[in-house]
Amino acid sequence: MEQASHRTWKVRPYRDGDEKLLPDLYKSADDMPFDFRYWHWLFKANPAGNGYVWLAEDDGVLAGQYAIIPTRMHLQGKPIRCAQALAAMTHTDYRNQGIFTKVAQALFEATGSGEVDLVYGFPNDQSRHGHLKHLDFFVLENLTTWVRPLDIARVLNLKTGNQVISKPLGKSAQAVFNTFYPRHIRSDTDIRIESTSRFPKEVDNLFQSCAPKFQNLIIRDYEYLKWRYEDHPTHSYRIFLGYRGDILQGYCVCGTAVRKSIEIGLIMDLFSDPNDKDMATSLIERAVGYMTEQNMMLAACILTSKSPFLRQLKSLGFILPAKTFTYVIRNNSDKLDPSTLRHVKDWHITFGDADFV
Repeated sequence: MEQASHRTWKVRPYRDGDEKLLPDLYKSADDMPFDFRYWHWLFKANPAGNGYVWLAEDDGVLAGQYAIIPTRMHLQGKPIRCAQALAAMTHTDYRNQGIFTKVAQALFEATGSGEVDLVYGFPNDQSRHGHLKHLDFFVLENLTTWVRPLDIARVLNLKTGNQVISKPLGKSAQAVFNTFYPRHIRSDTDIRIESTSRFPKEVDNLFQSCAPKFQNLIIRDYEYLKWRYEDHPTHSYRIFLGYRGDILQGYCVCGTAVRKSIEIGLIMDLFSDPNDKDMATSLIERAVGYMTEQNMMLAACILTSKSPFLRQLKSLGFILPAKTFTYVIRNNSDKLDPSTLRHVKDWHITFGDADFV
């Protein structure tokens, strides 16, 4: 197909039934299958509300899309309505015509009248420049993925293809690493960690008690956590709950991913009183144990450089910096003081806040 003229497409909001046209756009833009279950979960079943989807259409063909999903966030300790930017794409036959910018600007203008006060996202390499140059986003931080090796021998074998060398060398390296960074360093014997696939309702009490000790974070109440982890249509997660007596005082969520044939255990979310170092350590320790039991090759986690949990993470062997993920923010209203958004130390961000895992 010849490249379509930029004069033929028009920008408009999503209409019921447009999802039937999205598979062709997804295939053309990203060469990826369109999953109706995942799309419905993300844009229709979200407890914070339906997603905002804006499209460029050319006579029944979807030429591009920009979308955000609403989230509830505490910003400087106060609840505000935010949204995560995601699923920006342009059909290959319509590239270099300004669709990305035009569609996104139309969406932000439509939602800037009190519907969405702040937009955040994790743009990929293709869209990062456009978000920063044309859409008034700024970079809070390039979040580091911290990695702990769990099976160096298997990683070396994948890299070298030589099991004769990689197996003994990897096992020796793993033994040395485990000596310097043992899993079992918990000192508080009053802590009990339970493994489950569901959150208890009492997680609301946990969030209410701990949220004031953070400044900026997604509201991690029962409704949100159930939707994000229990109801996810394509991924399953293991949840670890930390108790002292009968009181829930923290949780950790684990997931998995495969990157270049390397099986990775992900700490999707970690939440507890930031001053309770033993609880955070116990939860991370149990997560590493679970990933080892599941034969993962690596364990990975992202936190901001000023996270109160970063020291505990590194003490348990998450010391290898790997891929970074850019976290960007857009002030979408005149209600917020821009200066309050730029302090990295105020933000609690984890893998679970993103849409790519």
